Amino acid sequence: MNIRLIAMIAGFLVTLLWSSSYFLNVLAFGEGIGPLTLAGLRYSVAVLFLFMINNRLKHKTSLNNKLSVKQLVLLGITGYTMGQGLQYAGQFFLTPTQTSLLLNIGNTTLVAVIASLAIKEKIKRITWFGMVGVIVGAGSYYYPWEFGLQNLAGIIFVLLSSVGYAIHLTWTRHLIKNKNIHPQELVMKPMLIGAITMLIIGIIIEGPPIFSWKIIFIVLFLGIINGSLAFTLWTWSQKHLEAFESSIINNLMLIEIALFELLLLNRDFTLLQTVGLFIVFITVLIVQAIPSYKTHRSKLKHN
Repeated sequence: MNIRLIAMIAGFLVTLLWSSSYFLNVLAFGEGIGPLTLAGLRYSVAVLFLFMINNRLKHKTSLNNKLSVKQLVLLGITGYTMGQGLQYAGQFFLTPTQTSLLLNIGNTTLVAVIASLAIKEKIKRITWFGMVGVIVGAGSYYYPWEFGLQNLAGIIFVLLSSVGYAIHLTWTRHLIKNKNIHPQELVMKPMLIGAITMLIIGIIIEGPPIFSWKIIFIVLFLGIINGSLAFTLWTWSQKHLEAFESSIINNLMLIEIALFELLLLNRDFTLLQTVGLFIVFITVLIVQAIPSYKTHRSKLKHN
């Protein structure tokens, strides 16, 4: 079998695992564990197994530059405590599809805005198109825009998580491009800092978790299978796929989560909600995949 086809299948399986995380979170919340505590436990397990995998594979790098403590803390707080912890807090108040939809909107718009402010990246026309598209899609999904207090809290938490993600991604790109930092240095230590921070805050605010066998299974599955193993498999697939192919596969999650919610939670979507989801899906796909595809075509012409 062609290695690219295997990589595509692997990438698709990873998106299914990541999509299933939303529903495992719902089960965990039903068992009484708080969102920040759950996120902290998940990423504590994930970073432990990532360390074991990397140690086993004995990954080495020729880049000697190391991150300072301040840089590690910034990446840990923005990428994990905010990017993941607040996302979990939002999921506690929202449905999986609502969370996924808001993340697509926040990540499409806020990454561009923060990159333009922080590192002076010019916002491209296709990105402006994307901002308008996802707002129209979200407006269609949430019409007639009647929000309860819990929904509003969930929306705020998810959008704040997108702010953290945008800062983290912008700073990560800056470090890789200008500071000669190896990508591996940007993952495990910040993840550990974020996991510990989420766990401490979670236990203080939500109280110590009461562990059941179901909670233990969910945490281990989220951390080991959906976390470290899925991350490792996704990283491997990226070596054999073009960026536009990865974008297409990754954006399937919005549709996957909606289908899972339809099948597993007996969720019904109105016609307007379905149209809104489709608009956001197509818009994000265009914004992410087309520039990568043009770059790919340009490389082929020059070879």
